[in-house]
Amino acid sequence: MQNRALVVLLLVIPSALAQHDNIHAPASSSADFDIQRTSLPSYGGPPANALVSASNLAVPNRARKEFEKATDLVRHQELQEAIKRLNKAIHLYPQYAVAYNNLAVIYGQLGDRVHEDEALQKAISVNPNFALGYVNLGRIEMKANNYPAAEPFLAKAAELNPGDVNALILLSYSEFMDKSFDAAIANTRKAHALQQSHAFAHRVAARVFEQQKRRADAIAELETFLKEEPSGPRADAARHEIDVVKNALPN
Repeated sequence: MQNRALVVLLLVIPSALAQHDNIHAPASSSADFDIQRTSLPSYGGPPANALVSASNLAVPNRARKEFEKATDLVRHQELQEAIKRLNKAIHLYPQYAVAYNNLAVIYGQLGDRVHEDEALQKAISVNPNFALGYVNLGRIEMKANNYPAAEPFLAKAAELNPGDVNALILLSYSEFMDKSFDAAIANTRKAHALQQSHAFAHRVAARVFEQQKRRADAIAELETFLKEEPSGPRADAARHEIDVVKNALPN
């Protein structure tokens, strides 16, 4: 039976603690949003499944138990002990990509960028099809405002797992910040076309149109967002943004 994932939200960018082969998106939180801002509010979304490799299915029982102990320790914020357990799991099973991923997320929580990046690079080295590893590498670069470096990682994640709406939205936002506006719009369209689409794609698209001074298109995207998510803090922020766009951009 597949295990559930534990997700950690850092700033506006999701970093996931994977448990075997499932990933769950972070819960949303509110943030003010206007035309002058350069960051997006945090968001939630539907589950997105990483690809399952044969190596993950063959994890020895002893390594899996160490992994599960580490996951429980993280829940209780016993991070140093969790690191020890994950390293034991990796020692028992060197191809354990999700263990490397979770190790990276813990290092991220501890502010250890070097070891965080090192563990994620190891995760995709032992399993090049591990989509979540690429998402988290992209997240690291986004956190550092290095959007051009984030894009290849996020594009790879979206290629490996086309149903991951979060990867597509993160990619589109990185492209927006990199002023690759056409690519950003294209990826918001892909995200919205998914069976379990994400209303927040319209917020990213609106931001692109605002930068292009396309007032009507920006407002249309925000109104579509409100049709899909009519209530809550993010809806209130979208209504505020419509007012800002109307006052800041010409007809």
